[in-house]
Amino acid sequence: MSQVFPDWLMAQWNDVSWSSSADRSKVYLYTGLALGSTLLLYLSAFFCYQAAINSSKNLHRKMLESVVRATVHFFDTNPSGRICNRFSKDIGLMDESLFPAFFVFLETFWVTFISVGIPSVANFWVLLAAIPLAAVVTYYGLYCLKISREVSRLEAINRSPVYSHFSLTLEGILDIRAYQQQEHFVQEFFR
Repeated sequence: MSQVFPDWLMAQWNDVSWSSSADRSKVYLYTGLALGSTLLLYLSAFFCYQAAINSSKNLHRKMLESVVRATVHFFDTNPSGRICNRFSKDIGLMDESLFPAFFVFLETFWVTFISVGIPSVANFWVLLAAIPLAAVVTYYGLYCLKISREVSRLEAINRSPVYSHFSLTLEGILDIRAYQQQEHFVQEFFR
């Protein structure tokens, strides 16, 4: 089993004396750094959460305004199941995925910035390697984003008939029960 702390560090900490002002200042400095980093972590999580909530509210408001102001042709060409599917999927993604994704993005950004920034202060040539690598990562990231959007669109299209059938069944549930066609609609739903 590997040690978490090296022996030389543990030896230094064992020799700390509270009577020495230099040792006390080191302990206060380390404690302050730990508390400061913890405070910054909580503040960044809070602000990411607030940004995710505001983004979700704005998206829902804009989506609702767009559907309410849509023409009749929009409702003729798009079944209600597809519209409900899109609403539920987008709002669900915003509520569940935006906060962790944004938080991971900020964490990755700062780690990358620090990993490139600190060595580039000591050696300028690090930037010459980092800039082309950043361009390659951006190019492939945008390429993967296009593919991801297309796959999501295909998934929504495949799911739409099920939601449309379910929505139409709920709208006509009184007629279905009046003519005792429940079994037929259940079989059609599973087909």
